[in-house]
Amino acid sequence: MKRLSLVWLLGLPFLLGVAPFPHGYRTLKDDVNVRVDSTSMAQVIATLKKGEEVEVLEERYEWYRIRLPRRFTCYASAQFLEDLGAGKRRVGANILNLRSAPTQQSDVVGKAQKGDILNIIEKKAGWYKVVGYPYMLGWAHKNFFKPIQERYVRQEGVILYLKQRDCQANCLLKSDQKYPLKISSPRYQKFINKRVKIVGKKMRDGCEYLLVKKISFKR
Repeated sequence: MKRLSLVWLLGLPFLLGVAPFPHGYRTLKDDVNVRVDSTSMAQVIATLKKGEEVEVLEERYEWYRIRLPRRFTCYASAQFLEDLGAGKRRVGANILNLRSAPTQQSDVVGKAQKGDILNIIEKKAGWYKVVGYPYMLGWAHKNFFKPIQERYVRQEGVILYLKQRDCQANCLLKSDQKYPLKISSPRYQKFINKRVKIVGKKMRDGCEYLLVKKISFKR
């Protein structure tokens, strides 16, 4: 039996411990300002509520760079988006800047890549207001956050391919329950239909994800 160790939780690799970043954190108070840069003088682009969960990507000078929750929005230029219907638009530019307001002079708060699908809220004067998750990033002071303690389970299942619409997953784990699963490997297709063992799970923005300990290449 050939095995490959793969550990994943929301795209974050670590082995039954907690690597510093990226990792899930929760806010400790209301009105936590998220800014475009790691300084108290930078523009505020969002305000978090107490208990909200975010993904911390890096630390700089006592500040965390975070991925904002799903409720926040930003703006994308309509000329670079292809209409797919049903409130969806596909990015046509190689890199598309997502901005805090519908102007070219506003701050860049995220970047989408060619082929990404954006969820549209409304159109305004050549711009689309879009759901910012998972592209919208910002900076907040580290004193306002605490790490989220993971809840561990023991279970096995078989990975099935399923591109989730709302959850950031590229696979589905078929077991006693069906869980969305994202594999961080760029060649994740080779893991399809392989049996895995999971050792943890957690909720993030209404989606439940799994921590995978090992993948067996024997079906």
